[in-house]
Amino acid sequence: MTAWHRRRAGRFAGRAALLASVLALIWGAIWLQLAQERIATERDVRQETGNLTLAFEENIIRSIAAIDQVILIVRDAYARDPAQFNLRGWARDRAFINDQTFQIALVDSSGMLLQSNLEQAAERVDVSDREHFRVQADASRDALFISRPVLGRVSNRYSVQFTRRIIGPDGEFLGVVVASLDPFYLGRFYESLRIGHGFVMLVGLDGYVRASRPAIEHMDLPLAASPLLELAERDAQGSYRIDAGEVTGQASFVSYRRLTEYPLIVAVGFGVDEVFAAYRLHRFQYVVAGIGMTALVLCIGVLLDSHRRRLAKYQEELTATLENMSQGIVMVDPDRRVAVINRRVGELLGLPPRLLQENTTLDDILRWQVEHGEFASPGAGPDSVQDLVARGGLDASVPVYERTRPNGIVLEIRTALLPNGGAVRTYTDITGRKRNEQDLAAARDAAESGARARSQFLAVMSHEIRTPLNGIIGAAGLLMDRRFDAEEFHYVQIIRQSGDHLLQLVNDILDFSRLDASCVELDEVPFDVRATIAGAVDMLTTAAQQKGLDLALTIADDVPPRVVGDPGRLRQILLNLTGNAVKFTERGAVRIDVSAAGDAPHRVRLTVAIGDTGIGIPAEALPHLFDEFSQVDGSISRRFGGSGLGLAISRRLVERMGGSVSVQSVVGEGSTFRFDILLKEAPMEVSESGEEATVANPPLSRLRILLAEDNGTNRLVASRMIERMGHRVDAVADGTEAVQAVRSIPYDVVLMDLMMPEMDGLTATKLIRAEPGPVGRTPIIGLTANAEQGREAACRDAGMNAFVSKPAPFEQLAAAIQAVAAAGGQPVAAACARPLLDARVLGLLAEDIGQDGALDVVRLFLTEVPRMIDRLEQALVARGSALLREVHTLASASRSVGLLRLGHEAAEIEEALADGDAAADRSGSLPDLMQASVRRLAEWEAAQEEVASGVT
Repeated sequence: MTAWHRRRAGRFAGRAALLASVLALIWGAIWLQLAQERIATERDVRQETGNLTLAFEENIIRSIAAIDQVILIVRDAYARDPAQFNLRGWARDRAFINDQTFQIALVDSSGMLLQSNLEQAAERVDVSDREHFRVQADASRDALFISRPVLGRVSNRYSVQFTRRIIGPDGEFLGVVVASLDPFYLGRFYESLRIGHGFVMLVGLDGYVRASRPAIEHMDLPLAASPLLELAERDAQGSYRIDAGEVTGQASFVSYRRLTEYPLIVAVGFGVDEVFAAYRLHRFQYVVAGIGMTALVLCIGVLLDSHRRRLAKYQEELTATLENMSQGIVMVDPDRRVAVINRRVGELLGLPPRLLQENTTLDDILRWQVEHGEFASPGAGPDSVQDLVARGGLDASVPVYERTRPNGIVLEIRTALLPNGGAVRTYTDITGRKRNEQDLAAARDAAESGARARSQFLAVMSHEIRTPLNGIIGAAGLLMDRRFDAEEFHYVQIIRQSGDHLLQLVNDILDFSRLDASCVELDEVPFDVRATIAGAVDMLTTAAQQKGLDLALTIADDVPPRVVGDPGRLRQILLNLTGNAVKFTERGAVRIDVSAAGDAPHRVRLTVAIGDTGIGIPAEALPHLFDEFSQVDGSISRRFGGSGLGLAISRRLVERMGGSVSVQSVVGEGSTFRFDILLKEAPMEVSESGEEATVANPPLSRLRILLAEDNGTNRLVASRMIERMGHRVDAVADGTEAVQAVRSIPYDVVLMDLMMPEMDGLTATKLIRAEPGPVGRTPIIGLTANAEQGREAACRDAGMNAFVSKPAPFEQLAAAIQAVAAAGGQPVAAACARPLLDARVLGLLAEDIGQDGALDVVRLFLTEVPRMIDRLEQALVARGSALLREVHTLASASRSVGLLRLGHEAAEIEEALADGDAAADRSGSLPDLMQASVRRLAEWEAAQEEVASGVT
């Protein structure tokens, strides 16, 4: 034989051995399953027959007690008046006699039958030779006697005799009361069972059957070849299997119990054939399945050669895994014996070999551990670990705990209590994990320290960036109030719009940084989700129409009108994703579909799908689409603009709102973005917006104002703004000078920058608040470009009355000054600082839908204002739902065109009306505020038209 043939023969032998092993495994598993099922079947039948013997025992005891009670009643009635006692008449009136027995009789002291409840026999009956008479005649005490079955001389049927002796007044023996019971009555317990060819049996310790079902032919013969009497003599209860049943003659499983008060044994047997009927069916099914699997394995065997290496590698990995398992396991049965314990337990606990063998108990292991000081180590686990051991080591209230062994090994002990009273316990060495946790804790502290440093750096850089922006935007705003020709005004407007755009870009970057550091807090306010979505889509309608796109919105009926969440963030996500869809679609349509589903009690999961027919996204770019500063390619940035942060911010906002975002796209056909967010159900089922607002204050007289600002440009811009407001202003460069100035001059308002040299604004505010009298109550407004989270709270804590973020527009700064001055030194809400018109809102609107589109929106609003005022005045008279509807419409419409103070005031009144708050009475101020706001918006529109005509 050549070497090739030898190798081939070797490979064949190896495959054959593998096939044989697989087949052996299959049939071994079948055999093991069948063996386990057979064992389980035997265990179940022994348990079931044992339960039935207990029930049978209780039934027999109750029956015997009832019969004995009848005997005692008869005996007492007879003893009271033997001459007049008529047993047949007495029994006729007592139905329970015939229900329990078929004969009851009185026998005199000589054994002659005196009376019976049956027909009187033709001849006198002598029972002096019967066992049940002789026993009572020879007895020295009064006791119930139960005889073996005898053939009655009157009834001519087998019966079991229950007797008690009749005792005269002087204690002499006067005769016997005999109750003859049909064995069928004792065995009728059988009729309630469904045991097929099984049986129940009542046997005396003398070997004679008192009752059985099915009935046996010769009840006057003792049991033969039965282990029942021998087993009952040793144990009061038990079970066994017999190949030829005592009653049925078939192999049976038998359970028995010996009665404690009577010399009787109850036994219940189930036929082996019926017990194993289901097992035999399963055995047939397993064999058929085994044959099928064998055929399948033989078919697969032809492919083993090509898969041999892969299988060998898999087997090596599996073997390595099993060999390196580090977890120990112990299984304890209901008797606290250790049924399973692996080698790893001994290694982890340091147990001696004798405790790893069979017949070990959990108490043996715990005792050894206590003796060797296993639980004396400080920090070994929960404070009550010794108490747990004292309670037996198993407690459902302590399913898992950790403890440190004396040798320093840290163990995690998990315990699962089983329904049968047993338990499974695992031991895991977590020493390395604990060490890693300590290292990770140190690393986490270092990371948190770095995050704090980064946050501080972000705050400082925010201040440094916003400070020159404040000067640029403020100076541009001042210049726009001067008279220029069209070209000059256009240049100034470009400076202002560019500054606003750059500020928005800085805000996006800071927004992303806050999201990256998980520092963005979401609002929890009730709002009209349908109106919010529709408003966001409306802002993009003009841009879509300019490109000839069909922008369609569909909101499903299951979307609730009112929810609780952050409407601003939802609007930001919608504008971002829908704006991208419009931006990247040259022709076709953009469709927004909104639906909702109940996610949990009092929760709503809102799902939005935004589909377009745009340029599409290559498949290789999809995994990185939501990465920071990521775009499909460089040309996108040059063609469409953008920083690449929009989708990343949207994704993080969606995730913060309990949802997820995904995209499907085909290049040249379009894309579909889907996101879902989790919202709360609103307490009232009305379609309203719930954002807060405050009441505008009437104009104030000329004020004297102190401005504390370290930057010269910002100081000049802010000073000019304050002078334009008609107020007098003094300016200082740091907090120390501000404190000295306030002590010297009674200022009406102080504008305090937070970050200044020598002394910062917070420290200066605290010093001013510590001054006595009116000086300490001077109204102070905080000014800062610092984006650090919690800065407003710090201002409030220091004692400032209000807070304005730089760069602050003229209207916002004027509103803040007006609010704190009118409040007389009391803190005011941030909303008080909102201007009549925030031009930045209109600037952003122009960026999204074009300058012409923004002007069209403003003109439409101005056209609708007279009708809105008429409806509002009518609603103020009617009150109720009409007023609620009008202020809701006003809140939504006014904020979309930058009239923030009006929109916020209407929203707060709307919320108060919805809650039944008396604060809603201030709704009467809305018409005047509307007039002032509309005049400011009309001025903006006129200025824009003038610029447009000049440029043209």
